[in-house]
Amino acid sequence: MNAISNVALSDMLARVNSIDVFRGLIREIDGLVDLVNDESIKTTILAPQDSAMVQLERKPWESLDDYAEFGLQSYEGDEGKARAAKNLERFVKEHILEGNMFMRGHKSKNLNGNEVWYDTTTHFENQIIKPYDVDVMRTYPAKNGSVWVLKGPLTVP
Repeated sequence: MNAISNVALSDMLARVNSIDVFRGLIREIDGLVDLVNDESIKTTILAPQDSAMVQLERKPWESLDDYAEFGLQSYEGDEGKARAAKNLERFVKEHILEGNMFMRGHKSKNLNGNEVWYDTTTHFENQIIKPYDVDVMRTYPAKNGSVWVLKGPLTVP
């Protein structure tokens, strides 16, 4: 990981061009913009790169379980919109961690309460987010956290 920066996490998010799609999703979830802007709270954002986000089979607010239960009308009407919002929130929060991930193998919890950590490949050439086995493309440290650009999403909607 690079040295800690004097740039706030919110500013670092704006500087990283390869995560525009995910950055836009953060703005859709109540409270997350405030979290990212709060310089007193350390936060790690595991952001899938744009090319991975546009290649998803489904939108982040879609769920196979919803389609199985409600059919093609899963996201119509007020109840459908509420389902979509809940799915999107779960997807985004899976990628945001409490605190900083600086030490290999140190487990942190994402905002959904699931444990996440990073490891390296056998010859230490790549960092991998565990338990999802997603490659880290690059890290951007900030004074109140860090942005990790991932090759793909941690979960598939």
